[in-house]
Amino acid sequence: MGRWKGLLWSLAGASAAIVAGSFAKRKYEETVLEIGHQFRTGQIVARGGGYQCERCGYVLALAANKKLPPCPKCSHSRYLKIS
Repeated sequence: MGRWKGLLWSLAGASAAIVAGSFAKRKYEETVLEIGHQFRTGQIVARGGGYQCERCGYVLALAANKKLPPCPKCSHSRYLKIS
């Protein structure tokens, strides 16, 4: 029975580590990469990546230190950082 107990504790520890790792990754993305943050037309973005229009869903790929234009598809002025 001792061997099974050790195995179960190992699996529980591995599961906890996976959950903690995914939480840490999400927090890293939210704070450092700014994923999920809202941006407006005219703002200069510090990080390059994908910006999705809140209205129509158009994804704009933008390099770092570039100014966000109005959405090319619907002219909306708000974006969410997605990558």
